[in-house]
Amino acid sequence: MCRTDNRAPSGIGHTAGLVLSAGLLGSTWHHGIAGLLAAPLLVPVVSHAGSRARRWLVAATYFLAGSSGLPAGAATFFGPAPETLRGYSLWIASASLLAAPWIAASDSIGVLVALALDALPPLGCVGWLSPLSAAGALYPGMGLGGLALLCALLGSLAARKRSMVVLGIVVAGVANIRFLDRGAFPAAPPGWTGVDTRIGPLSRTILDATRQRTVWLGTVERRTRDARVVVLPETIAGPWWPGTAAQIRTAVPAGQIWLLGATFATDRGFEDAVMSVHAGQSGATPLFASPFPVPISMWHPWSHDSYRAIGWERARTVAGRRVWTALCYDQLLPWVWIEGLLQRPQVVLALSNDWWARGTDVAAIQAASVWSWTRLMGAALVQAQNR
Repeated sequence: MCRTDNRAPSGIGHTAGLVLSAGLLGSTWHHGIAGLLAAPLLVPVVSHAGSRARRWLVAATYFLAGSSGLPAGAATFFGPAPETLRGYSLWIASASLLAAPWIAASDSIGVLVALALDALPPLGCVGWLSPLSAAGALYPGMGLGGLALLCALLGSLAARKRSMVVLGIVVAGVANIRFLDRGAFPAAPPGWTGVDTRIGPLSRTILDATRQRTVWLGTVERRTRDARVVVLPETIAGPWWPGTAAQIRTAVPAGQIWLLGATFATDRGFEDAVMSVHAGQSGATPLFASPFPVPISMWHPWSHDSYRAIGWERARTVAGRRVWTALCYDQLLPWVWIEGLLQRPQVVLALSNDWWARGTDVAAIQAASVWSWTRLMGAALVQAQNR
């Protein structure tokens, strides 16, 4: 392995060029899939930076540029200042923390350690924009083997082993040709459909929330009459009270299964859950629950009204298919996707509620992440989003 600390130029101009390059790489995430393809280039940019301080600066610039939509999203979600300071604080703090492991990224081992620390909890709880998310773009359908190949490629970029880099690129080309030759993504099972909605934030009053549900329930019924399994966005049902359950259960046609997001209360807090509902059902319990709901806004264990961090999301059988679910914020986190990868699902459900991210690139980053990781699994994808 080759260390770069003593060989990399250290002038101000060189550092400025690397910082600019890192900012441009981070900014490509605003264009979705382009960010996936550009993210591996963070490795040579950081490893060429020379000193530890410069490596941290370059990495922090990448994460700041890529997550620059956070303050605007927080302004919509939390309301006017001073609450919007939460968004700026999360933006700067997360970029600073995610950049910290990269101070050691001067060689292959340092890069792999940085990638692992950023991808796995505790840092992995804000581990968005990881170069590991490129695995499905480069090595589709190859599962854990594809992830291992990407790690080998990234290590080779740091060590400047050109032959290994060329080999990694050639293998990626072959993998993509084979994947496309098979017809790209497997088709969703017959009769499975995801429904997008545009109802914005859910009302906090019972009467208004009931009226709101009445409107979207009627829309879903009309649009899914021939469906077998209907997938609806995260938290679309709101709090899962008995009245909510009864209203939704009454709307589900005979022979259909609805999988929809709801806030489910337990004796240990709330769950960001997916409920399975069908006609004639007497009750419902969560089929899936988010491993790690959005920190600060949903997951705040210092408070009694926090959502629970489940930690592990099991694949389950729905209508004869092995199904795994990625809920909103989880779609950005590599460690959650690795959990799904280990379980080899046939169908991935991607549910989100991104009304607060209008006008930002958050949804594009989520969509790119979902596309790549599901592509790595070789699973069928069914999506549902509320805006």
